[in-house]
This record gives sequence, C-alpha cells and structure tokens, in this order.
Amino acid sequence: ICKFNIEDSVIKRIKKDVIGLSLSSGKTSDSSYRDRRKVMLCRMSPEGITGEIIKNLIPTINQEFGYKICSIQDIQYIKYKKGDRYDWHMDIDDNDGAFRKISIAILLNDGFTGGNLEFFHEGETINSKINKNELIAFTSFINHRVTPDDSGEREVIVAWLKGDAWR
Repeated sequence: ICKFNIEDSVIKRIKKDVIGLSLSSGKTSDSSYRDRRKVMLCRMSPEGITGEIIKNLIPTINQEFGYKICSIQDIQYIKYKKGDRYDWHMDIDDNDGAFRKISIAILLNDGFTGGNLEFFHEGETINSKINKNELIAFTSFINHRVTPDDSGEREVIVAWLKGDAWR
C-alpha cells in the first residue's frame, strides 16, 4: 500500500473532467454484490483527461510495486453521500480481474466525515485514511472497504491498472 501526493492543479483538471457526468447506482443483477455497495458512480474513458493523468503516473507506480503495469483497465468517478459505503471486497475475479494488478483511489475533496478506506490484512483491520490530493495504490487482491459516509459528500476517482495475468 503506497500513497502519493497529487498537485492541486492536477486535481483541478480531474474535477473539470467529471463536471456534468451522469451518475448512476451502478446496479447489478447480483444481489449479494449489490448489497455490498451503495454509491453513485460513472465510468470514465481511459482516453480522457483523467485517463491521461493516471497513465502518466504508471511509471511511478510500477517503480513502487514492480508489477509491470501496462495500461488502465477501468476508471470510475464515485460520489459517496451520507450513509453510502462499499463493504469488504477484492478487486480481482476470474474474468478481467485476473489481469488487475493495482487498484488506485484519488480523493478529490474534503469536507466530509467517515468514508474511511480500510484494509483487512493478516486478521487485522487497517484504517488507511486518505486526504484530499492523495492517491493511494494497493495490490488488487487485498480485501478492502469504504466505511459509511457520516456527513458531507466524498468524491473519489478509482481505477484499476493491469498487466499480464497473475501466475
């Protein structure tokens, strides 16, 4: 798990990129999955401004993890309102997730309480609060969650970086 500071000018460019995006509940037919997630989200193109910013960070992230990341698999803009949360999960599955190496989150704002990013590792829950203008990167198979937002709105960009399938 690594954190990186993101310059305010870069955060401003990302915030301009999300203006006017149409958020949805990201509904799925899998009720067990749907019950773990209560957020509003919008998928974003890796070819847009935010995608270009993340692509420029890949060499730094590669240097930290050594996973030979080659591209962005997916980007989402997520808004958490009071009570919204994302329960325990991993970002890897048997399909496309097998190529996911690194999950990242970039916090775009402050002015909210709760909404903490937590990891479950070796039987312990680890609170890894991120601050505005921070990017946190972690291996995609680490179990994690976002606790309920207590007040205000939490805005975050999440993305998954991919490479060759896990062996």
